[in-house]
Amino acid sequence: MNAAPPPEASAAPRRGRGRPPAPPSDWEPFGTYLPEPLARSFRAACSLRGIQLREGTRQAVEEWVRNQAALQAPETLSDPAPQPELPPT
Repeated sequence: MNAAPPPEASAAPRRGRGRPPAPPSDWEPFGTYLPEPLARSFRAACSLRGIQLREGTRQAVEEWVRNQAALQAPETLSDPAPQPELPPT
């Protein structure tokens, strides 16, 4: 009679109750440190909105990147791209 292996011996890791599902395969780990009050506020905001921390982090980073691009846009406007020469009329 073969007994089932104990749970810790199974090949696939078990997800605990309340743990989020695994992230999409095209996501990579990203870790950082934040001041404790900011981290606590971020966790609370994500919880109130019913989103996972990784989704809140994705949204925050995307917004930050967009804002940085917008801040740099005026600099690129001061150096316009060369205009094509028009034939003489």
